[in-house]
Amino acid sequence: MLSGVGQNDPDAWQRFYDRYKLMVYARGRRYGMDAADIDDLLSRVMSKCFVREEGRANPLLSYDKSKGRFRDYFCRIVSNEAVTMLRERQRRREVPAENPEGQEMDFADTREEAMMQKEYRLCLLHEAFEAVKKEASPRQLQAFMAARMDGVSPKKIARLQNVSLATVYNDIAAIVESLRQKIVFLEKE
Repeated sequence: MLSGVGQNDPDAWQRFYDRYKLMVYARGRRYGMDAADIDDLLSRVMSKCFVREEGRANPLLSYDKSKGRFRDYFCRIVSNEAVTMLRERQRRREVPAENPEGQEMDFADTREEAMMQKEYRLCLLHEAFEAVKKEASPRQLQAFMAARMDGVSPKKIARLQNVSLATVYNDIAAIVESLRQKIVFLEKE
């Protein structure tokens, strides 16, 4: 995907935007921003990534793989922009010193890395699930969603689908494996 971005492939740019905007929204919520502020954060981050500033390389194209994963690099851009926005507002006295849960905001929270990784994994899982839904059979998808998302017992699913219990387990396992493979592919992209 990043190589496609480097070659100005519009599909690669769109995939990049669709995948990483979810992380920006999650990070904005984590900092207690409302929807309008998160939209502003998304605009600032994507502008920083897509628009080449005079005299500076595009951050996406100047990313150095030897220094770590791209998602960590991107998350740092998002966090820096969020903190900048919050500090700007705090200087204008528009932002309280607490987030909506009443906890004092710590801009250098040591748990931030773990939260960013969790948010990224959820974004990948969402993207993978959307792709797998298009490829899976309706029966497999129904069995997976009923068992894993709705908590319906495999035995009940087998009765409802009029298939064996082994078939239900195989259908669920097939979706899980497809998700795993798609996530591995997306992480390498």
